[in-house]
Amino acid sequence: VAMARRALAERPTIYAQDTLGWALRQAGRAGQALPHARAAVRLGTRDALLWYHLAAAEADLGMTAAARRHLAQAFAISPYLTVRDQPAALALAGRLRLPAPRTPVGDRRRIHRTCNFGKPLACASGIPDRRPGRTSGR
Repeated sequence: VAMARRALAERPTIYAQDTLGWALRQAGRAGQALPHARAAVRLGTRDALLWYHLAAAEADLGMTAAARRHLAQAFAISPYLTVRDQPAALALAGRLRLPAPRTPVGDRRRIHRTCNFGKPLACASGIPDRRPGRTSGR
């Protein structure tokens, strides 16, 4: 929490707000986390993780309607969130009785889609495509 406070003081961005809010929530201080989580989404940034963090803090405080709304917003932006956070987000959805997104953990279909250049996403990102029988297109 102290490191997150220093980071926010040095660079007051929405991501620093989110980091401090999440650190406070993880330390069991959801009431203190909420203003930071709200500040993190104040610009309407389409970052699912920010909205999930807000929903988690709200759920901890018993703000079920707001938590449902913000978790739905997170899933609308990205049903995947992150590998680390998706299981907890799906569990939160279950507790809030919010339908989980259609894409389960481990669904690799999105990884194999092509980018705007018609190449596999791995190629567009510069990561070689190591699937058997595939070339990286480079």
